[in-house]
Parts: sequence; C-alpha cells; structure tokens
Amino acid sequence: MKLPAHDILEKVNKEREVSLADLLPLLPEKFNDYRDLFPIAFLCNTGYIKHQLTIDGNPINDEALLASILYSKATGKKQVNKYHNSSRKTALKTTIFTVTSKADLYFAEIRSKRVERMISISIGVFMGVCSTVLAFIIKARLPL
Repeated sequence: MKLPAHDILEKVNKEREVSLADLLPLLPEKFNDYRDLFPIAFLCNTGYIKHQLTIDGNPINDEALLASILYSKATGKKQVNKYHNSSRKTALKTTIFTVTSKADLYFAEIRSKRVERMISISIGVFMGVCSTVLAFIIKARLPL
C-alpha cells in the first residue's frame, strides 16, 4: 500500500505541473478538515514539489499553515485556523504545484535500486542453477 504523499508525488512528477483540483481526489478524506491536506503541505515543505503561495512575499514554511491555506482555497472557507481568506473563492484550478529536481532524483534513485535488485536476484538464480547443474554433472561422473 502506498501513502497518499507518494501517489501525489508520482502524479506531479508524471505531469510536471498539476492544480489543487487534480490532487484532491488522491487524498483520503479522513478528518474532513485542513489535516487531510497535510501530505501536500509535507511535500512542499520538504522540497519535493513547489507552489507559488506566499504570505506578504515570504514563502510558507509551516506545514499546518500551508495545509490551512490549501483547505481554505479548496473549500472557499473564509477562516481556517490562523489563515483568513479574503477572497472567499475556491482556487482549485489556479493553485498550481510543480515538480522539483529533488523529486526527479527520488524517482531516479528508486528506479536504480529496482534495477540493482533485479540484477542481484538474476545473478543469484543463475548461480543456483549453475551450482545445481555442476553438482549433478560431478555426481554423475564420479564412480561409486
């Protein structure tokens, strides 16, 4: 089972740029409040995806605040925790998330590890088959 954050990161990495409306269906509705948007806020604050949201020109580094802002933009609620949405409009299509190089490197590393595992498994199976065949050959040639 994959985590919602991984599914979100895969979608953003695949499409390179997605809106909040595209990401909401990937989130489980467990709490039905701003806490449901923590996976997106986590990915933004750890540098895997990027957003254009700022407060007074400063980037948002607080996950709870970012989750509150995203929830306000998704639902159109005027007040969510400490965030006050002045427009009171939903901004599902205008809130855009883009992929960063950190996400690209993450998926490249996963692909590399998968290839290494497959090579190791293949070598192990090949060596097992070779040793079994060699044991049968040696046993067949030795007189008892």
